[in-house]
Order: sequence, then structure tokens, then C-alpha cells
Amino acid sequence: SLRLIGHKLQAGRRLYMQHCMHCHGVTGDGNGPTARYIRNHRFNPLPRDYRRGKFKFTSTKIGFYASRDDLRRTIKQGLAGTYMPSFLLLESGQLDAIVEFVRFLAMRGEVERRLLDHLQPLMPADDGTPPSDLAALEKELAVDTFNEAFTDAASLVAENWVNAEDPEHLVIPNTPRPPDTEKSRIRGRSLFVDTKINCAKCHGEGGRGNGAFLKDIQKNLETQQNYPTPGLRDAWHKMIQPRNLTSGIYRGGRRPLDVFRRVTAGIKATPMAGFVTNLAEADRWHIVNYVLSIPIDGAFIDEHGHQYHGGDRSHAHHDHDHDHDHDKPADKPADKPQTTQPKSAKDKK
Repeated sequence: SLRLIGHKLQAGRRLYMQHCMHCHGVTGDGNGPTARYIRNHRFNPLPRDYRRGKFKFTSTKIGFYASRDDLRRTIKQGLAGTYMPSFLLLESGQLDAIVEFVRFLAMRGEVERRLLDHLQPLMPADDGTPPSDLAALEKELAVDTFNEAFTDAASLVAENWVNAEDPEHLVIPNTPRPPDTEKSRIRGRSLFVDTKINCAKCHGEGGRGNGAFLKDIQKNLETQQNYPTPGLRDAWHKMIQPRNLTSGIYRGGRRPLDVFRRVTAGIKATPMAGFVTNLAEADRWHIVNYVLSIPIDGAFIDEHGHQYHGGDRSHAHHDHDHDHDHDKPADKPADKPQTTQPKSAKDKK
């Protein structure tokens, strides 16, 4: 078993170096040789840094890591609207090997980070000041003590990845998606702008990703200090933009189930929260129906239940099943007076 796992990691490393390293880097730090070109685009997501063990688009519940299937889906299908391409042409065994190696890079990075956090209070300061308690540092770096710290860190990391494979931790709806009706969309729209969850604060009332929340100063959750400029950041402290829902591009997948999972569990490592505790499952489905209708029919809904795009309240493009005052026919115009044609010279004879 160990030999087979090691063999798969070796194959995964070879494939990773061939297909992935130039963006994600040798260590999975998201700083490969082509990553600097992606940085020229302000809101284009940078290559994922695996070392935190965080992946944005998952099928798992809040608080759980990405499963193998999640990583496989991202590698196979890519991320729409980003530089992450699809590797659909790779064979199934090759995809599985890359998944295992990406998981390895993530686990190794997490263990290293936990060890650094454990030793940080004892390390020299950034300005070169020697550690205040050199004896304590030497004790922590002794073989037995270090091995114990390493084992504890590795066990915690491994447990998180094992839990991600438990089917009980998948976001699976208990009720089917309701029909995509006008009533369902109206309910979804009301929830979208309601202050209870207030999707519009980030996505904007028109769904264009330009909500008022982008003008606020946000707090760095690690340092508890405010960021120097307004805007939203992810767990890697990179500026991000809420999804423009009018574009019809959904990075985590465009299936209704994919959007349901985003509404339920959020997008991991970002300010996009999940609403599993705030909304009943039926209401989350109504939001799905509404969101998926925005690119075609518009984000706004008028008093008659008709959807329209911003700046266009015209009913000219709707098929009405009821009359409005402005739809009533105008009074019949008066009959035009009959005119007589002049007689030709032949008729006068």
C-alpha cells in the first residue's frame, strides 16, 4: 500500500512539474515563473497557494477541507473566467496522480506553517534581535521535542484531510430544486436584497459585483488590523472582486447544484459566507433559480413580476398575459376623408 502511494506521488510530481509548476510553483506557493504575468491583472485570481490547505470551490460543508473529488473537478474542468485551464484530455490515472501530489504539497505546507507558528515566539526578531530565551529555543529544537511537535502538527493536518472524504460532510440537498418559475425568482430576488443575508451588499442590486461593501475598509483576521485600502481580500490577502452575476460565468461550476453549494457553504477562504443556518433549503433553491436567470433576463424585477436588465424597464420585449394601462389600444383614429382621383382626359370625353 505504501509503495503504491509513493509510486502515485512520483507520477503526480512528474505531471505537476509538466503541467502545473509554471503557475503554482515548485513548492505549491502560487509563485511559479509565469505567475508574475497574471499579477498584471488587478482582479484576476492569482495561482492558488496550496500551503495553507485552503481551496475555494468545494462540495464540502462549512469548516471542512476540499475532497479529492473537488480537486479532481477543478483540474479536469478548470476555473471559468481565470487562467486556470481545463485538463480534460489527461487520463483518469493522471488526474488522480496530480490530485495526490497537490494534497501532499498542501499538507506539507500546513505542517511547516504550524511548526513555524509554534516556534515563532522563540525565534529571533525580524530586526535581528536574538531570542530572549535561547535555552527554551534549543529545547524546542532538540530531536525528541521537535519530533513530538512535528507529530502533533502532522496528525492535526492529516485529520482535516481525512474528514474531507467523509460523505456525511458533503453538501447534499434534501429537497429537489423547485421549478424555475416567476414566483420562485421573485422570492429569490427578495432574499437577495433582504438585509437578513444581503447578497446585494457585495454583488450589488444589479448583480454586477459592485456592492457598497467594496468601499469599506476590511480587517485582516490574522493581525486584527485594518487593511490600508478599501476592498475585499481572500485568505491570502489578495484583492478580490465579487462575482458579476450578469456575466453567466461561475468559477465553481454552473450546475444548479454548484450554485446551491456556494449559497449553502460559501466560498472557502473568502468573505463569501454560507447561509445554511440563515436560510431554509427551499429559500436557498429560490436564490439559485434567481441567480441563474440574471444573465438572460436581468437582475431587476418590476411590480408586474417581469425581469429586466438595469436601465430598461420597457415591457416591449415581454409576452404579457395581462393588460396594463399603457398596453391598452389607443382610440381608433377618425376615418380618413375619401379623395377623388382626377379624371383622365379619356374619361372627360
